[in-house]
Amino acid sequence: LNIPGANKIEGYSTAYYNLGYTYFNKKDYGNAITWFGKFVNYSGRKEARLVGDALLRLGDCYFIRKDYNQAISYYNRAIRSGDGKTGYALYQKAITQGASGLFNDKAKTLKELINSQSRSTYTDDAKYELAVTYMLLNKNEEALRWFNKLIADHPNSRFAVKSMMKSGLIYYNQNRNEKALTTLKRVVSEYPGTPDSREALNSIRNIYIDQNKVNEYYAYAENLSFADVTVSEQDSITYIAAENLYMENDCPEAIRAFGSYLERFPYGTFAVNASYYKAACELKAGNKEDALIDLAFVIKQPTSEFTGNSLLQAARLSMEMQKWEEALDYYSRLVELAEHKDHELEALEGMTDCNYKLDKWADAITAAMMMLANEKVDDAGINKAHYIMAKSYMAMNNLENARIEFGITEKLADDKKGAEAKYMVAYIDYATGKYTEAENGIFELSDNYASYDYWVAKGFLLLSDIYLANGNDFQARETLKSIIDNYRGPDLGEIAAQKLSELESAGSPDNPGDTL
Repeated sequence: LNIPGANKIEGYSTAYYNLGYTYFNKKDYGNAITWFGKFVNYSGRKEARLVGDALLRLGDCYFIRKDYNQAISYYNRAIRSGDGKTGYALYQKAITQGASGLFNDKAKTLKELINSQSRSTYTDDAKYELAVTYMLLNKNEEALRWFNKLIADHPNSRFAVKSMMKSGLIYYNQNRNEKALTTLKRVVSEYPGTPDSREALNSIRNIYIDQNKVNEYYAYAENLSFADVTVSEQDSITYIAAENLYMENDCPEAIRAFGSYLERFPYGTFAVNASYYKAACELKAGNKEDALIDLAFVIKQPTSEFTGNSLLQAARLSMEMQKWEEALDYYSRLVELAEHKDHELEALEGMTDCNYKLDKWADAITAAMMMLANEKVDDAGINKAHYIMAKSYMAMNNLENARIEFGITEKLADDKKGAEAKYMVAYIDYATGKYTEAENGIFELSDNYASYDYWVAKGFLLLSDIYLANGNDFQARETLKSIIDNYRGPDLGEIAAQKLSELESAGSPDNPGDTL
């Protein structure tokens, strides 16, 4: 090319063109641009056909280098050159406009190609790209129109099946499930065993799952030679359909769907998940017994992410239903598994309550001590722990420790428990022969807890026994009369009347223990 006079040799300009292709084929697009540019700009004789092709290649080089404005400029020059490759030039121009985000311009260019180049090999490509562009512009009805036109005009095009797939997706996203199924099933029937048919089958499966019609899917897939729906896949599909209902907060349908899954796959891959979510819905519906059955199943399985919360919910339900043994078992296991200190404390409190309800006094005391050692325990929890310990020691006839714990309870509480604790301290003092301390305690009970009539009246019943023990029958009678005249409750009034009758007819009762 640098030899003097070389430009006079026939085909001189073609050398520029050939060098451009050499670099283009090597993917050296910078040098390809240089030599194609020299060819296009050469002022001497050159073939028009090659000029049009070089303009296309320049557009391609700039497109690959993502210089979209330059690419569009050269594609436009190629279109104007009219070299016979206008279809390709228009198509590439449209693709470049799309890459630049100019979707409306892209649609306009594609329509120009379709209308002016009806015989071009790029017509079906253009119709497909136009439909996809309308999808991006959220003009789904236009997209469907062009997909359907492509399928009708070019049934053998490689884009026909893609158009069916895209149409099915649009219908699916519009919740037009029957149209989606019809379109996707056409892919399966016309292209059996292909990757597209398998993808379509997967979409069909998802639609049936969303509709909770998994049995209809199994019936459909059974007749397809390439659709091998294994037991494992059936397990997954049936569960996913139920889980979708749960996630949509449709608990009535979710309960039925999870129930069907568990009936078909009682120990399936997702049996624990299904039981846990079903229990949540059963609770929401107020079906406590059913919820407890589901939670019990979760708890019996190897430890999972659902075990801790299942133990907590099952324990609470059992407590509410007064199933003390079951609640105790759940709370005891929860102490070992609890991930949060709050749940651990609740479990310890539950163990304390259940053991006490079951007359397991020593275990109740142990659990209460564990409550007191928990860093999360508050004043109410501390008060409750000492109260249960006091009552348990009392039930075990350990009066010394009972008095200590009732004393602590009385100092911590100013409510009904405080009144009861104050009374019990006085009673223990009386039972151990400390009459003066017992008498003083009763007067303090009357002064400090006057609003708790029951315990004040019970205290005065005990006071009558103290007077009798000290030989003061007159004061005992007057105290009993005071209870009869002033206390409005039936039980203690009757006890006071009976004691007074016995005192007046036969003297002091031998056994003052009824006062407790």
